[in-house]
Amino acid sequence: MEYNWSIDKIRRQKRQTRDLLRKTEGLSKEEKNTLKIILQTLTEMENRLLPNKKTFAFPQKIKYMDDNHMVPVNTYLSYRDEIPSHIKQIVLEAIPFFANYTDTYDDLELPALHLSNQDLVAMSYDFYRWLPRKEYLTEFKKYTNPNKHLLRFIHSELYHNTGETFFFYYPTYRPYFCIDRNDTITDFITLNHEIAHGIMFRNDTTESQKSDHYFLTELEGFFFDFLSIQYLKQSFPYGIIQELEYTNFITAYNSFIDFYITDLTIRLLRKKKRISIIPIQKRILEQSLPFYCDETILFSALEQDPKPNTKYLISYLTSLDLEEIYETDPERAFYVFEQIRNNRSDNLFQNLNRNGISFVGEDDHYHPFQKKIEKMNQLGKNK
Repeated sequence: MEYNWSIDKIRRQKRQTRDLLRKTEGLSKEEKNTLKIILQTLTEMENRLLPNKKTFAFPQKIKYMDDNHMVPVNTYLSYRDEIPSHIKQIVLEAIPFFANYTDTYDDLELPALHLSNQDLVAMSYDFYRWLPRKEYLTEFKKYTNPNKHLLRFIHSELYHNTGETFFFYYPTYRPYFCIDRNDTITDFITLNHEIAHGIMFRNDTTESQKSDHYFLTELEGFFFDFLSIQYLKQSFPYGIIQELEYTNFITAYNSFIDFYITDLTIRLLRKKKRISIIPIQKRILEQSLPFYCDETILFSALEQDPKPNTKYLISYLTSLDLEEIYETDPERAFYVFEQIRNNRSDNLFQNLNRNGISFVGEDDHYHPFQKKIEKMNQLGKNK
């Protein structure tokens, strides 16, 4: 049984999108731009199915103004305007806790999972059947039906151990999933993570993706990573579960580091209208940083669009509250999750505050995060 996208279906959707673009009457400029992005994404997906085709890599990169890497200062400034200062402080104060985690992470050996694609889907099916939301299982079966050609498995050097979800709202909602397998237990977690995106994106709109609701669109990813580990407790020994919890925590590492570097860059930029990355690199490397950083790490951080990193941070901090609720009341954790994720009428922090998410309050000691840090520090010392 083969799990792959259908190049014929992708090309058909490209033709439909081009036809809609040609009918310019009644389309706003924003709608036209959205259709152009859809066309670009479909082309990228088509290229991935063709041999010897060069494809662009995700995540989105900053567009430099010239070959000297001159960037507009507002690229760095604009993304943080909506984040209250005490929340920025929570994130920045967390950075020293990550100081020595990468070395430990490199030494981890996760359990192998030599399953066929079909058996992996069957394992994930059992996970979705285990969840207290039967409608999620219905969506899972639809998205993983090989005849629908929505799910693709690969083994590659380029996208190793990652997952991606591409979603379209025209002509009907349709998500596509690409899972890059590494034959460890993380394949199972990655598949659950990406299917969760497909389920929750169904209730979004193109407009909500452009609002501050965007910053919550990784919430289901982190929450379902956590749920996957809870499910695995039935079958795997405690030591392996600890390593998976530690690995899951480390996935937030790069976003925290990139946030720290971006914040430091903003302070170095001051009132300039544009700046070259090269002197910024030099000045940051001269700082006494609370984590290891070389030119490669630094350039990668400065090259990334800051908006996705902010999305990961907000979603991660929110998911920690859901984890804590789940420990005593799983049904309520799902209720709060859906209330937050499907609320598009309030702005971001009104939404979180209305649903009792603790890090949006003025408390300097965000309890779920401190609890997680303490647990992971203890695990790190035991490595």
